[in-house]
Amino acid sequence: MYRTTFDPRVHGFAFVNSWRFEPLERERLRELFADYLKWGTVFGAATFGLAGALWVPLGLLALRKTVEGELAEGYGLCGGMASRPKPIRLPST
Repeated sequence: MYRTTFDPRVHGFAFVNSWRFEPLERERLRELFADYLKWGTVFGAATFGLAGALWVPLGLLALRKTVEGELAEGYGLCGGMASRPKPIRLPST
């Protein structure tokens, strides 16, 4: 395995690679899901009749609960941003 002196802590970009959802961002996600539920009912009814008007929104609601439950307080540490400076440090071949 080829080794290099590259160290992302030393040679990486000089900014923090993480972020947090603000309360307004979380609220916007909730609003988007509310819109999806509304349009899911319309689509479900138009496509599958009364059963679709019930089942499509229920599926979207379950998805909403899953997404909200999985939203972490913070995100980041993108591997691409951590390793992007690496080619600059590799010797030419």
